[in-house]
Amino acid sequence: SRAGIGWLLTFAQPTASLMISIGSTLIAGGVSPLPEMFGISIGVFFPFFFVGLWLFVCFVISRLGWNQFAVAYGSPIRPPGSSRSVPGAAFGVAGAARYNSVVRAIPTDEGLYLYTFILFRAFHQPFTLPWSSIERVERYTMLWTRGYILHVRDRVGGFSMHVRDGIEPELRRHIPSLIFEAA
Repeated sequence: SRAGIGWLLTFAQPTASLMISIGSTLIAGGVSPLPEMFGISIGVFFPFFFVGLWLFVCFVISRLGWNQFAVAYGSPIRPPGSSRSVPGAAFGVAGAARYNSVVRAIPTDEGLYLYTFILFRAFHQPFTLPWSSIERVERYTMLWTRGYILHVRDRVGGFSMHVRDGIEPELRRHIPSLIFEAA
């Protein structure tokens, strides 16, 4: 048995015929058309399957917490300002939906505008988290990285997220009592 892409010379009839074999399997001197069709089908339908699976996973993950905040605090227009990397955010029960390095934050006077990296935007509408929703701040140091863990809890739900040190001036300006407790 041999599979592959290549030229196959068959002598099934009195005259020789030349065939192109794509993903075919040689079976007892003959060529089975089923594996060839299967190989072509995989190549044609796999991208659609992969995109469908990706969208399904994005949908499920968004429903574990992000969507509730997006519905309550949705902000379709991106505010001016530089965006900051959010190394991690965890939504849902016991952090079931983890967003590692795919969330970005823009501090505004109203709160933190949160959005995801373009590949994860399906079912993840951006939202502005009000400063008043942050109930606790903890300082963290990991190897050479320092920052804060923001614990969010309000009428919509709760989640936690890590932010880097660079956002500290905005945190001090908008939630100074929480920052001084963490320092």
